[in-house]
Amino acid sequence: MSFVRKVLGALSPEEIVDEVSRFMEQRAFIDAIQIIEESLIKYPENNKILIAKAQVLLALDKLDEAYITIYRVIRKDNQNTKGWNLLGRILRARGNFLEAQKCFDKVIKIDPDNSDAWRNKGLIYYNLGKNSLALECFKKDTRISIFNAREWLTKATILAKEKSYVASIEAYQKYLSFISDDAPVWLMLSELLRIENYLTDALNCCEKALQIDYNNKIAWYQKGLALSRMRQIKKAVRAFDRALEIEPSDARIWKARARTLESDKQYEEALYSYEQSHTHNPKDIETILAISQRYEKNEEYLNAIDYYKKYLVLKPTDGHIWYVTGICCEKLGSYKAAISFFEHSVGIDHSNADAWHHMGQMYQNLGEMEKGEDCFRRARSSLLH
Repeated sequence: MSFVRKVLGALSPEEIVDEVSRFMEQRAFIDAIQIIEESLIKYPENNKILIAKAQVLLALDKLDEAYITIYRVIRKDNQNTKGWNLLGRILRARGNFLEAQKCFDKVIKIDPDNSDAWRNKGLIYYNLGKNSLALECFKKDTRISIFNAREWLTKATILAKEKSYVASIEAYQKYLSFISDDAPVWLMLSELLRIENYLTDALNCCEKALQIDYNNKIAWYQKGLALSRMRQIKKAVRAFDRALEIEPSDARIWKARARTLESDKQYEEALYSYEQSHTHNPKDIETILAISQRYEKNEEYLNAIDYYKKYLVLKPTDGHIWYVTGICCEKLGSYKAAISFFEHSVGIDHSNADAWHHMGQMYQNLGEMEKGEDCFRRARSSLLH
C-alpha cells in the first residue's frame, strides 16, 4: 500500500477522481474505496474526492456511510450541485422520495439546465407513479452516459406504459448499446417492435435473447409470435413447441399456438391446443369461447354447450352467448333447455328479436301455441323499436 500511496501522492484530486471512475466502470468498487481512503490522507476535505467516495458507497449500497460523506460536502459548500444531486440519489435509494425531490429542486434552482437533476427528478416522479411528469423531466435530460444506462431502461419502461412505443424503442436500444447481454430487455424491445409491426427486427431481438439464454421460454414464445405475424406458420409452431418443451403448462403459449394454427385453417390441431390451454388456465374466457365456437362449427353441439356453460359461469351478463347456447340446444331438439337459454338472453337484452323468435318456435314445437304467438309478437315489437 505504501507504493500505492506514493503513486497517488503524485496525482492531483482531479486525476484521483479519474482513476476512481475507471475502477467504477470496471465495477471494482473495493479497489476504488482503497484509492479514495489513501487519497483522503493527503486531501482529507477535498470535495471532489468526497463526492467520489459517496458515489462508490452508494454503488455498494452503504447508504448511511454515503449519506454522512456527502453531507460533509454540502455542509461546506451549499451550492455544490454534484453534492445535492448525489444526496438526492441516496435519499431516493432509501425510499425518501419527497426529500430526494427537494434536493433535485435545489440543484435546478442553482442550475436550471442541470441534466442530472432533471433526470433524477424524473425518476422520483416515476417512483411516485406520476409518469407524465417523469417524461417532462426526461425531456430536459440531454446527457446520458454509461454510468446511467439503467436510467435509459427506466425511461423506456415509462414510455412503454404511456404507449409512446417509438420513443420507448429508442430508449431500449440506447440501453442495449451499453448493456447488450440483458436477455429480458431484448425481449421487451422485441415486443414493442412487434406492436409497431417491425417484425424482422422483433425476430432479430428474439435471436439475440436466445444467444444469451437458449432455454429462455419467453424468447421462443415471442419468436413464435413474430413468425406467426410474418405468416411463417410452420416455423412459428416449431418455436411455440420449443417453448412448451421448456414449460409444458404455460397456457399462454398453448393459446398462441392455437391461434396460429387456426389462422392457417388447421382447426383440429388448433382445437387440441386450445383445450391444452384451458387445462392449464380454466378461467381464461377467450379460450373457453374459442373452444365453444369451434365445437359449434363442427356441429358437436353437446361439447359446444358444455363450454358455453363454462363461459356463462364466468360472464353471465353476455346475452348473446345465452342466445347462441339456446340455438345449440335447439339443434339437438332440446326445446325446453333452449327456451331457458333464450329467456336468459331476453332478460339481459329485451330487444333481442332473434331470441324472442326462436323461443316462439320452441314453444310451438312443444305445442304451446299461445306462448309461441306471444313470443312472435315480442319479436315483431323489438324489430319495430
